Amino acid sequence: MFFSNPGDNNAALVGGSIQFSTNPFTLPYLGANGGSPMRIISAAGGLGVMEVVIQGTYGVSSLSELKTYVQNKTHKKLKVATLKGDTLDMILYRAFKAQGLTYDDFEMVWFNDLLAMVQTFQSKQVDVLSHIKPYTTDLIVNYGAKPLTDNSEIWGEGTPNCTVAVMDDFLTKYPVTVKAYLRSLRRGFQLVVDDPQRAVDLLSRGSYFKVEPKVLLYAFQHQPKRVVLKPNVDGMMLAINDMVLQGYIKKPDADIVRTGLLDQVESEGKK
Repeated sequence: MFFSNPGDNNAALVGGSIQFSTNPFTLPYLGANGGSPMRIISAAGGLGVMEVVIQGTYGVSSLSELKTYVQNKTHKKLKVATLKGDTLDMILYRAFKAQGLTYDDFEMVWFNDLLAMVQTFQSKQVDVLSHIKPYTTDLIVNYGAKPLTDNSEIWGEGTPNCTVAVMDDFLTKYPVTVKAYLRSLRRGFQLVVDDPQRAVDLLSRGSYFKVEPKVLLYAFQHQPKRVVLKPNVDGMMLAINDMVLQGYIKKPDADIVRTGLLDQVESEGKK
C-alpha cells in the first residue's frame, strides 16, 4: 500500500490494516509517545537517500553558501517546503542550526502530502525542499536543483531515512513471519546493488514513484554499493532529541529499536 502522508501510514499500522510499515524513523517514536507500542526492526534505506535541495537559480550549492545568502538581508526570505514532525523536518532543523540559522530565517511551508511538495518545487513555488531519492534525483537531473546536504552528512552514515516498524504484539507473536519479511527486504536491497536495471524494471510496473525509469536507474546507480539494514541508532537519536526540543514528543522511548531478528537474518545470509 502506498501512502502519500506518513501519518496515514502510521495510523494504518496502529489500526491493523498493515503489519509492516516503511516510514520515516521519527514516526514510531511519535506513535510510542502517543501510547502505541511500535518497534523498529530494520532500516529501510538511508545511505544519503534523503537530501536537501535548492533551486539552481540561486547559485547556492552548500549549506555555508546558503547561510551567506540568507544573512544578506537584501534577499527575500527563501520558501522552504517540508513535512512537520518528520525526518524531513528534522534534517532541516539540524542542518540550519549547524549554520547558526533557525526556521525564523525562512518562510516555512508545511505540507502533509509528499508528492504535492515535489510539484511545488517543480513549479518553483518553493525554493528549498527536503525529500528523498528518486524525487530529489529527478529535481537535480531534470529541474536544475542543487543538493545542499543529505542524511548521512547530517546524522552520520548508516542513519536511515526510513525504517521498518511493526507493532510490539505482532513482533512477539509472529517472529517467523517477521524474519521472512526481513529476508525479502534484504534480497530487494541486494538486487538494487547487484542489478539496478532489473530493480527498476520491477518497480516501474507500478506508478507510485512518479518519476521516469531512467531517473530511478540514475538514483540506484549513484548510491553506495552496500546494503545497510542495521540502523545507526546514535544518528537517529540526534533527530529524536531535536524532536524533544521542538516539543513534538516529551521523552524518547528507549525500547523502540529491536534488531535481534535482523541480526539472525544477516547471520544466516553469511553462511
